Amino acid sequence: MKDKPDPRAVQPGLFPGEGAPYQRGSDTSLAAAISQVPHLAEKEARILEDVRANGSSTCDEIEVRTGMLRLTIGARVNGLVRKGLLCDSGVRRLTRWGRAAVVWATVNS
Repeated sequence: MKDKPDPRAVQPGLFPGEGAPYQRGSDTSLAAAISQVPHLAEKEARILEDVRANGSSTCDEIEVRTGMLRLTIGARVNGLVRKGLLCDSGVRRLTRWGRAAVVWATVNS
């Protein structure tokens, strides 16, 4: 039987509270989170580049342009906010489903 994954592997070199989210107590969720750690910076960079190229955007707009999953975008936007790279612009726009959404902007944009 394989050893259980180490939860500390989810956050190597990242800001406190950063990393891939997982369901505590679930070894399969933890293993999945650990497998995503090498890709987090790439995903954040892709989102940040998209917002810089297209201007302030909702997660829905980023999803349409990048094809990334909405849940991934939301998690990575939160990371970019904690790192001080994105911020809530104070503007709200409707999503494709007619719901108000935060418009994210690059800091100093």
